[in-house]
Amino acid sequence: MILIKYIERFILLISKFPFKSFISLYNKNANVVIISSFLTTGKFGRELLIRELGYIRYCCDNDIEFYFGKLSGSFKNKIIFWAPNLSIDKYKFDNYSKVILDLATSIEAQGNKLFPSSKELLFLENKKFMHDVLYKFNINTPKTWSYDKLNQIEYDLLEFPLLWKGAHSSGSQDIVKFENLNELKKFISVRDTWEKVILQKLVNMRRDMRVTIVEGEFFSAFWRINEKEEWQVTATSLGSRLEFTEISEKLFNDLKYIMDLCDLTTAGIDICWENDDIQGDPIILELSPLFSINPYVDLSNKKYKYGEFKKKYFGKNSYGSLQQKELIEITYSYFDSKYSQIFDNHN
Repeated sequence: MILIKYIERFILLISKFPFKSFISLYNKNANVVIISSFLTTGKFGRELLIRELGYIRYCCDNDIEFYFGKLSGSFKNKIIFWAPNLSIDKYKFDNYSKVILDLATSIEAQGNKLFPSSKELLFLENKKFMHDVLYKFNINTPKTWSYDKLNQIEYDLLEFPLLWKGAHSSGSQDIVKFENLNELKKFISVRDTWEKVILQKLVNMRRDMRVTIVEGEFFSAFWRINEKEEWQVTATSLGSRLEFTEISEKLFNDLKYIMDLCDLTTAGIDICWENDDIQGDPIILELSPLFSINPYVDLSNKKYKYGEFKKKYFGKNSYGSLQQKELIEITYSYFDSKYSQIFDNHN
């Protein structure tokens, strides 16, 4: 099944690639540079390639000369677009988000305009930084305790049940629930003492919402609903149901305000409500400048859930096809906004 998935994804990428325009607009000395994640790391990251395809298609649609190649320290005074993730850290550091951030600041130090920028990437899979910023601005988040090392944990301050969250992780990875102090201490006893710690009071909820805002405009929103009695992360791979929805103008403005405080113009934001009471104050769980996307599809007349839909391949409205379409749309809008800003500010 994995092989079939990658074959489908590869065919989809090739089918949308503007070969003719690419050849005519490709210029090794162009001011616009699009970093190739594959050429840089040697690893096939499908969603990264889709984002790069979105950048390429924007240039091709607007007759902009560009260079597409691997990351280089020789870039100076360029306009650079990239889609960084953990694969760019070839040395496999635990804090790979810092490696990405160091690269970003080094690129910018040579006069380059980089997107996503180092300022945006401060929020990329760095939960401690994110919670510190949200706390600074008094944003409603779950009660959180963060420590730079395991031996700094103040056990008498903790409230159970709580979650352990990997300080540098994405999706539903490295999230563990603990009912009491003994469970937590047993878990910690086999961890590395230097490890950063994010502990979070468990919110009583069975659903959370992902809202995507692209360059200040609402893009999509959906509920991830855990239909089991016991708590679990709301990943569709674990059987959660997806329900697409709209959001109120007030919620959109509240989220936009938070993004403005964080200097983010595009983000995927995860929110929930205590006791699933949407009349209460929304609780911000996560926000990130780079994110995956679950594309809209109507499954109301189907017998399977979204997690099963993801495993259906080679259809006109397959998950891979719809996801690629929406990711390109997001990336295209992002490029359009950032590229336009440079020249608006210059003029």
